[in-house]
Amino acid sequence: MIRNELLSSVLSITLLGCGGAASSSEGVETEAYTQEVSNRPVHKTGGSEVTATFGPAGGSLELSNGVRVEVPEGTVQEATDVVLKVAPITTVFKNEEYEKAVGPNFLITPDLTAPEGKSLVISILFSAFPEGFSEENLYLATEEIGTAHEQRAFGENSQATRWEYRKVTFNNGRAVAQLDALSGMRLQFVLSK
Repeated sequence: MIRNELLSSVLSITLLGCGGAASSSEGVETEAYTQEVSNRPVHKTGGSEVTATFGPAGGSLELSNGVRVEVPEGTVQEATDVVLKVAPITTVFKNEEYEKAVGPNFLITPDLTAPEGKSLVISILFSAFPEGFSEENLYLATEEIGTAHEQRAFGENSQATRWEYRKVTFNNGRAVAQLDALSGMRLQFVLSK
């Protein structure tokens, strides 16, 4: 009995010291644990996939292949899991003379919309333009998703996708796109004439 009371007291002190709630076998009510959203920006890196819980302070995610997404302050108002990961390979960009894929395909979920006056920044490492291409040919292709029927027809594993091109800049060894919102399933930087 004394051992159980001592163990319960140690457990209660430990939980309270960690910000948790305590309970004992003597009928003390237990508080529900709620995850607090950090008031500081989140910065996390990973291999081929990285997930972090973002709050109003925003932050960034980056993969080992150099793909990065920067989420500005105020994009989300409550705890939101944001995922950045390598996507299935697309066969869309195959004309080497007129169009070349640059870097990996990747996915960012969930849908995100930047606050007015701010942008979501998507970038990849990019060192040099191949012969015949320049910064004016650099784009971010985002997969368009429409109705539920189109989502099935043009899903993430589909080869028959529709892409929208957004202008990109080249800055300090990175291809950089600034977007008001992200709602596509796959993204791919491309060089296109």
